[in-house]
Amino acid sequence: MVGMDIPGATRAASNEWEADQLARPFLKAAEDGDAAAISRLLRQGADINVKEEPNQSQRYSIGWTAGKTALVKAAQQGHIECVRVLVASEADLEARDDDYWTALHWAANNGHAAAAKLLLDAGAKANPKDHEKRTPLTYAAIRGYPEVVQLLLEKGAHAAGVDRFGKSALSLAIEHGNSAAARLLQEHAERSMHGRVSPPCDPEVVRELQCERDEARARAVELEERCRAVEAELAALKAGTSCV
Repeated sequence: MVGMDIPGATRAASNEWEADQLARPFLKAAEDGDAAAISRLLRQGADINVKEEPNQSQRYSIGWTAGKTALVKAAQQGHIECVRVLVASEADLEARDDDYWTALHWAANNGHAAAAKLLLDAGAKANPKDHEKRTPLTYAAIRGYPEVVQLLLEKGAHAAGVDRFGKSALSLAIEHGNSAAARLLQEHAERSMHGRVSPPCDPEVVRELQCERDEARARAVELEERCRAVEAELAALKAGTSCV
């Protein structure tokens, strides 16, 4: 009947409205480090994996990233108790913001070793890649956090991987003058070469390495074809013919 309430639909709409009302204070609690508020808001029905949407001023702010969950925000700030509550409540460990960073990316980038360890112990993947093909280890090396570098290496981070610019964590640590992080990465590489480090056979890492290999082979083929074309142009010029 027209105009008649449908209890199920009304209840769903009400629940959605309530979740929307809880989202902002829930995300703010994670950013501020208020673990008690997080627990209270979860009991009230807050969506644990809700993502932050930008307001009008944030939308055009340089350096502000949308799409962060409460776990991502807590890890970014190093609020260990908030991270613990969210992990225990089964927050998505692999949720990504609009820059494709996970909570572990943020913890590593900001030097929050305790938060990074909690995430890894809870099962967070050690080698997630962002749009630049950079992992948490990459950013720990760039920023110069040897404690985080050591932790990630112990947890199976792929030290030999390169970003989309062809740079490894070691080369970036050296480039940014982070000698302690560079030394750890160099020692790890030397132990690996001499068989004293047996990295875990992570299927995801294997797939990533295979993709990198295939991309390198494709680039090699393209370069070889370009080389032949240039040689042909040079030969034509030397022969005094026109070069198309």
